[in-house]
Amino acid sequence: MIRPHITLLFLIAVGMLCFGLMFIVPEGGVKVAGVTVRYPTWDEFVQQDTTQRVDVEAIIRASHMTRIDTAGQAKSEEEKKAREHLMKTLELRKIQFASTDTIRLSKLRAALEEIRDNGGKLRVLHFGDSQIEGDRITSLIRNEWTKAYGGEGPGMLDAMPLAPTFSVNQTHSDNWARYAAFGKRDTNITHTSFGLRAVLCRYTPPQGDSTATDTTMGWLEFKPSNMAYSRARTYHQMRLHYRNPDAAFRLTVYANDTLLTEQIIQPGAEARVRSWTFSKTPEKLRVEFKGKVSPDVYGVSLEGNSGIVVDNIPMRGASGVIFTRMSRSHLNKVLSLEPVELIIYQYGGNTVPYIKSKEQAATYARRVRRQIQRLKQLAPDATILMIGPSDMSTKSGTSFVTYEAVPWVRDELKAVAMAENVPFWDIFGAMGGLNSMPAWVGTNPPLAGPDHVHFTPKGARQVGEWLTTALSRELFPNHVENPADSVLIPGTQVDEN
Repeated sequence: MIRPHITLLFLIAVGMLCFGLMFIVPEGGVKVAGVTVRYPTWDEFVQQDTTQRVDVEAIIRASHMTRIDTAGQAKSEEEKKAREHLMKTLELRKIQFASTDTIRLSKLRAALEEIRDNGGKLRVLHFGDSQIEGDRITSLIRNEWTKAYGGEGPGMLDAMPLAPTFSVNQTHSDNWARYAAFGKRDTNITHTSFGLRAVLCRYTPPQGDSTATDTTMGWLEFKPSNMAYSRARTYHQMRLHYRNPDAAFRLTVYANDTLLTEQIIQPGAEARVRSWTFSKTPEKLRVEFKGKVSPDVYGVSLEGNSGIVVDNIPMRGASGVIFTRMSRSHLNKVLSLEPVELIIYQYGGNTVPYIKSKEQAATYARRVRRQIQRLKQLAPDATILMIGPSDMSTKSGTSFVTYEAVPWVRDELKAVAMAENVPFWDIFGAMGGLNSMPAWVGTNPPLAGPDHVHFTPKGARQVGEWLTTALSRELFPNHVENPADSVLIPGTQVDEN
């Protein structure tokens, strides 16, 4: 039996050792097996954290007095500053336009009104990095707009998704492979015709097809998801986007295990779309491909026969400079098959950790500008909305602080948007600006993950609500009443209704 005084002496010894390490370990840490191990120095221990942070609770106290009209006396200097921060944040949650932009969102407004009043169909493409993966943020826009203007379904999906989406239940045979135009390219893909999603999927390899002798089958299945918003759970049309330049294949479609269609698809070099309609949303859709050579499958869209279709197009790890690397003629053909009226371009976060100067941020922005110009050429009638990066934190000593490059990248992308007369929406400013990410991580439930980079589903929902409100304000300002502009605080819940 260990006596109490022995335990006490042991704890004192451990404490003295920990205390002594503060004077021994260098400020930059020590490298052990190639890994830098940090330990707080004495100066860090005694010094108060002077990092400027967002006081989320003070902001909410100010915003609860009234959301925009901050009448009444502030209870403290902190609360006064919080009100000022709130007012600035609310301004930054609005879509920003160049002074020379006389069109603003008028073309999009006219297209939405046409759909609402006279029917028809239009498409919204939401391009982004992993911040929108799983249909996060995009699903809020889709839900609100399809309720207001008609439309249904989750939109276009990869045959082999990199990450699951809560908007539909999707499975596939094990022999599918995914090839992306972004990230590390597979050298077996010798062309640049990747479709709208910058991805193609195949159930046979891209090389050696000419010598293939065996017929192979690949299948895809789709079921409505109980987790999806109600408008995404129903769809009355399926559209298959593909290209099969090398060989014919047999295409068979089943709805609820009942044969819907079976046909031989002859070779064709250009992008194609085939459509099927249903009187009622199938509980299960199954698509079978049989042939010696797989077609390039660009995606399967589950949508309505009319109204708005909103596609979630995440590109994990991408910086958004991919569009000028893909075949222009192919993208022209693909976009001619879809009536696209809005393109949301949301990138920048993946470049932030690697940008070490304002000059590097400006170089990245010049590459982004070429992407915007290419999208304008490909879809001249579409409105383009650029979204800047969110706050991202890196570890500095014992604290998390905003990457130095976040405001640089945000400012440079905004400058590109203004130069190209493209509307700009600032997530960094909307969520509170400098060093706001730790407050999002620290809420209960958390609005951002422990990596201090990605939003949680609840955080993504908050961002999606802000973006939808910002768009509605500009499109139909007379119809927006008291939008939910409040910043969430620890202990509050996101309304799930």
